[in-house]
Amino acid sequence: METLKREITESAFIHKPLPLHREMSLEAETAKEKILMRKTLDRCVWTAEGMSDLWEAHENGTRSMHFETVSPVGERPFGELENGDCSNLGQAAIRVSIEAEDWRGYNRLYFRVRPACEGIRRPHLGLQFYNEGEQPVPDKYGREGFHTVNLENGKWNECCVEIPSLSRDRVTGIAFTFSLSGTETPAEIGNCLKFDIDGLELQLAARTQKDSGWTLGQGEIAWCFSGYAAELEKRAVIGSDAPCAFVLADENGEQVFSGKTCPTGYAGLTLADFTAFSKPGRYTLRTGNGQTDEFVIGKDIWLPSAWKALNFLFCERCGYPVPGSHLSCHRDVLAHHDGKAFVFNGGWHDAGDLSQQLIQSAEVTYSLFEMYMCLKNRGEDGAFRFLEEALWGLDYLLKSRFGDGYRATSVGMSMWTQGFAGDRDDVSARVHNNAYENYLCAGIEAFAAKCISDEDPDLAARALKCAESDFRFAEEKFALTGFSERPPCFWEHSYMTPESVFSATMAWSAALLYGHTRKGEYESRAVSYARTTLECMEAGCACQAFENGGFFWRDRQKQIPVHFNHQARDQIFAQMLRALFTELKGNEDEKLWREAAQRHAGYLKKLYSFASPYGMMPAGIYRMDETDDRESFFRQHLLVGDEALSEYPSQLKNGVEIGGGWYLRQFPVWFSFRGNNAVLLSQAKAAAILGDLTGDASFKDIASAQLEWNIGLNPFRQSLMYGEGRRYASQYAVLPGEMTGELPVGVQTRGTLDEPYWPQMNDATYKEVWTTPAARWLSVVAELMA
Repeated sequence: METLKREITESAFIHKPLPLHREMSLEAETAKEKILMRKTLDRCVWTAEGMSDLWEAHENGTRSMHFETVSPVGERPFGELENGDCSNLGQAAIRVSIEAEDWRGYNRLYFRVRPACEGIRRPHLGLQFYNEGEQPVPDKYGREGFHTVNLENGKWNECCVEIPSLSRDRVTGIAFTFSLSGTETPAEIGNCLKFDIDGLELQLAARTQKDSGWTLGQGEIAWCFSGYAAELEKRAVIGSDAPCAFVLADENGEQVFSGKTCPTGYAGLTLADFTAFSKPGRYTLRTGNGQTDEFVIGKDIWLPSAWKALNFLFCERCGYPVPGSHLSCHRDVLAHHDGKAFVFNGGWHDAGDLSQQLIQSAEVTYSLFEMYMCLKNRGEDGAFRFLEEALWGLDYLLKSRFGDGYRATSVGMSMWTQGFAGDRDDVSARVHNNAYENYLCAGIEAFAAKCISDEDPDLAARALKCAESDFRFAEEKFALTGFSERPPCFWEHSYMTPESVFSATMAWSAALLYGHTRKGEYESRAVSYARTTLECMEAGCACQAFENGGFFWRDRQKQIPVHFNHQARDQIFAQMLRALFTELKGNEDEKLWREAAQRHAGYLKKLYSFASPYGMMPAGIYRMDETDDRESFFRQHLLVGDEALSEYPSQLKNGVEIGGGWYLRQFPVWFSFRGNNAVLLSQAKAAAILGDLTGDASFKDIASAQLEWNIGLNPFRQSLMYGEGRRYASQYAVLPGEMTGELPVGVQTRGTLDEPYWPQMNDATYKEVWTTPAARWLSVVAELMA
């Protein structure tokens, strides 16, 4: 923590990015692995494809392949720019053809690459494998077998990708790829992109990292690298066929606690529970076959990760010069409506690309205000920095409005634009009047107004005025369209919103506005919309395994339960209930809300009882007949066809059958879009709130377990937050480049299985850095520290 405090101070409280500490990364560890056998790939045929040139180069007696391309300037990018979709300026690639070789005797591919790229400071290079054997690569979704390397410009980068689970029985080639994603302004800095590649070889390493399944190696220990809160559960998972003794030792090596691991119901795994020990300090856990590195037991263990998540968000700022990363960007992305236009930059880029989503940036803003209020109420000195970042988001949220219900909502962007309005790379943001998005934004604007009422009463008054107007616009639009309204584009992050989530958002927003204005119209609407939401709750035993119900259906017809697979808002029901309790005290429906909170809490606790020993919250419950409603199915699952309908039963059958045509899955049912961080972190937020509402302290354990899963307490013994703990792997950061605090979309599954799959391959969606998990992370940390 002392090192982090110093680095925060040196960065002027995150006004330049925190250092990366690559020395603690998984790549640094695997680079030291013993190599048993090598095969130089020196008889391949190299050919240039797309917009690229290739030739053999020699430097200091070393042979390399020189790959060169130019990022076009003044050209129109691919995509429907007028409809908010901007792809890139083309592709450059080098194909390395191989005569159908069997690579199963090797488990790594190694090469060196030296980029010399003008106009971009964080270059990357794609690597695509091609296999024409029993399992074709790439797969039908174009995900499997693709890897992206984040590079340091002007240096030789040693690159190694582990491939133990990749189908490679008949490899016909690999390709080095680069998307021409524009360059920063000014144009005088150049647009030539050069890569020297050498040392291409297959390797057989003595050991590779685990990438699938629940098990651990004998003697391996999975624990939380961030440590453990003194007052909460403390668990570690041990790779052991039978219960074994374990001890905790302090910094001096003295034993301070001992116990015996217990069975978990999972073959080869036992659980060490040391919850009873709560003395603050630094400790190691030892068994007869292994031991952990040092970890902390104490208070505020998640605060360092919150600062790192803040750093990630700062690095993702759009329209702002991030030191060492990029200049002020996307000054030529314009939102047009009713003869008016404004520049649609601000907020934060969506992910490893440079897209922009209004409600995603809005939810990031909300979580930053939550974190600010948490630290402010505790008297923490750093609260102001979270406020500053929140205000950056609030500015973006307010400027997205046209003042008549229409607002700029999103743009799909995978490149740096030139910044001049009127040239060929101008992009038009998507603009529409959507009731759900205005309800959501109104609630966040009202919450922001309350948070800054003392610090900036003038801005608070403006935010509240906008909140009231946006709520009115939402009401007017909802009166015309009802719950049937959908955004015109499936890329909008509100596209899959069901009636129950919609109405819960309406009630939550109205309650927050009532709390700030005390206007009766908001109270009556909050009560009415909450009743609609609770009509979507299961109060009986439609699913026998959950005899008390407590889960929500997508709508009042009660045919399909709510579950998420990418974007997730599981927390909104709990947020609604807390807003009602807090702002509408004494209302005649209070008993109804109390019963709903108890019932929903019961459902989450029962769901958690099915969790693996690592404590990852299962995704939810499913019905086998959900595919009968095709409209609902394809609204939940994007970029799939009828093949998903036939695959759906297999995914359920690989979960747990719980009777009556119901199934429970650890991971969501999903197809092209995979990765569960938004899902489990939304559930963590819900758990923390419900623990607060019901007075059940065990829900904090559930919430904390979802953070622990991300920071080492998982079958891969990796940290999924870059820079937090140790053994954090490079992620699909692409255009912004690697960032301390980045979080990925999350752990995926392979095919139809219901077990974790986390290969080293960096690809979208699962390994792509994403601001949604960062928002949920801060929101959960704020609950745990409150």
